[in-house]
Amino acid sequence: MIVGVGTSNNLKVEATLEAFRIFFSDVSVKGVEVDPEVPAQPFNEMLFTGAKNRALKSLKIVNADFGVGIEGGALELYGNRFITTAVCIVRKDGVLSYGMTGSFPVPDSVWTELKEGRELGDVIDSMTGMKDLKKGLGAIGIYTKGKVTRKDYLREGVIMALVRFTADENWF
Repeated sequence: MIVGVGTSNNLKVEATLEAFRIFFSDVSVKGVEVDPEVPAQPFNEMLFTGAKNRALKSLKIVNADFGVGIEGGALELYGNRFITTAVCIVRKDGVLSYGMTGSFPVPDSVWTELKEGRELGDVIDSMTGMKDLKKGLGAIGIYTKGKVTRKDYLREGVIMALVRFTADENWF
């Protein structure tokens, strides 16, 4: 089985491979850079739009069995502000499925910078003095003191999106 992932971020590609291998034994994953057609720091519905665009584009470019789109960003619900990631998986027959990672709150100081257009990774890099956290530990790793890594976090979202394809068809 061939899986295309709409990103060149190795961490997202690895998380996708690990998630697919839970359910499928023969899996090859290829990451490709695509334009998600959403802002670099997406909010709310844009997370799902970006994930879908990434999934559809990677499916086509890779000529894959599945295309995966992973779009992290900010979500505001009922006055609460979260960081989360939307995942879209599209099968080559056009069937789509969505999933999400867990979500976590961020302080007002971070939220303000996100609303001003800065990416979460850049904000966290500035706060910690570290570099390229989004390619490793991620914001979730900083907030959980390394107990949850970004790869763990992303793998969860891919697994959730795979449910549509792994559950008994009668359930959908």
